[in-house]
Amino acid sequence: GTDEAALTEIICIKTKPELDDIKKVYKQEYKKDLMKEIKKETSGDLRDIFVQQISDKKEKEAKVNEAKAKQDAKDLHENPSPALLKQIFQNHFTATADAYRRLYNEDISVPIKKVCPGEVGSAYSALAKEDSAVFFAEKLKNAMNGI
Repeated sequence: GTDEAALTEIICIKTKPELDDIKKVYKQEYKKDLMKEIKKETSGDLRDIFVQQISDKKEKEAKVNEAKAKQDAKDLHENPSPALLKQIFQNHFTATADAYRRLYNEDISVPIKKVCPGEVGSAYSALAKEDSAVFFAEKLKNAMNGI
């Protein structure tokens, strides 16, 4: 089966240039298009997240409506829902995550975990991390919890 956790760690953490390199090498090495393989091997919200991340049309967030991002952060804090999270992801996820952090002094992954258990929640949480070192440090801590 598909290792969705591995896909999350790669697709949701790598930068756009790194993903472009991965797509190129994947095509050279395996003679297959990574986007087509992702679409074939995944489904639902997780597929949507992965496809947006590896798409050439990946959101640049250069012209984000900061007031809307702040309002979405408030809405997510007060009434978290999968539908709201998906709408935020499609429009201005990074700006909303930043606004959430400023408003509530906690990571946006807190409400994410409430409404999106499993790998979809992990993917959103990975995208919310400011850099990959934070994501991997948290993964290491959780992996060694109880040791």
